Amino acid sequence: MSRIAKQVLAASLALTLLLSGTSLAATTYPTSLGFKASDHSITKGQKVVFKGKLKSPFAKCKKFSTVKLYRNGQVVGTKTTSSTGKYKFVKHPKKTRTWQVRFGGKTGGVHPNQFACAKSRSKKIKVKVTS
Repeated sequence: MSRIAKQVLAASLALTLLLSGTSLAATTYPTSLGFKASDHSITKGQKVVFKGKLKSPFAKCKKFSTVKLYRNGQVVGTKTTSSTGKYKFVKHPKKTRTWQVRFGGKTGGVHPNQFACAKSRSKKIKVKVTS
């Protein structure tokens, strides 16, 4: 094979790899977490319902995804969202604490339809507990 033919072949291969490389990347979709507490000031052991919704423009990000409830930065519960992204935790706090829900992200699909869902965190909610 001539030197020019080898250079043309090498350039063609490089261009093919460059163009196919962009199609191998998964599309990443943003997410956000709504988060509410049924009460912000309770007596010790009273029930508090934490609920919210995982939101995303891509339905597969919010459907049947794992979210975790944190109390003062420590995981205290894990739930799977509904088909619409909703979740709910029921707790009976004994001390004043700060609560938050986090979504650790998610990937799926098969090439060329791969996707990635970005991580997200809810706002923090402080629940004051009195004796």
